[in-house]
Amino acid sequence: RFRVPTLVMLLLMTGLDVGTTFVGAAHEQTSHSAHVGGAVFGLVIGVLLGKNLEVRRWERMLQGMCLLVGVLVVGLSIGFVFMQDTGPRNLFEQLEGVSGYCWHRQFWNATIDEYNFLCVRCGSQDCIAEWSKQRWLTVVSMEACEEQGWYHQG
Repeated sequence: RFRVPTLVMLLLMTGLDVGTTFVGAAHEQTSHSAHVGGAVFGLVIGVLLGKNLEVRRWERMLQGMCLLVGVLVVGLSIGFVFMQDTGPRNLFEQLEGVSGYCWHRQFWNATIDEYNFLCVRCGSQDCIAEWSKQRWLTVVSMEACEEQGWYHQG
């Protein structure tokens, strides 16, 4: 009875979400993995827990495959979190061997460069502790440092 309105509403919500992503302030540094993961897992949960009045054999097989995919995705995600050793990074950064960085600042030190603030980024507590000792330290945007270049990456 409510199939068509429900489908229209779901398509409208999906279209609005995708539209605001393209029109909004999203840029290339934004990761969409949480949205993709949520969509996939929402589909899996819907197939597993959705009400089905007439269960057929192929639907049971689909539910079994969705359960397997769900367990696999959760297991791989948890394993991926524990593999992070140099700060947060996505799957593509890990495959490329790029270090993860969770802290970036700009500092000024006359013994290094008396005219410019320099950018530093860290992916470990030791690195953060070391660079936090700088007397003239300030928060800076990632874009500004990408444009300027990094003095230290650790």
